[in-house]
Amino acid sequence: MNDLLSELERERRKLNELGQALIEQSIPLCSSKELQLQSRRVDELLIKLHHLISREHNT
Repeated sequence: MNDLLSELERERRKLNELGQALIEQSIPLCSSKELQLQSRRVDELLIKLHHLISREHNT
């Protein structure tokens, strides 16, 4: 689970950095395909983490 948490934190950091760069360039966040893809990566990792925690609590 530590690997998953580390990966999630790394991907969140990337998402935040990308968002900040877009804001600094006055580019709307909703118009960035790259930001949407990164957000999806973070979402997928959160889902994996949620499933992992749920399984641990159910056993």
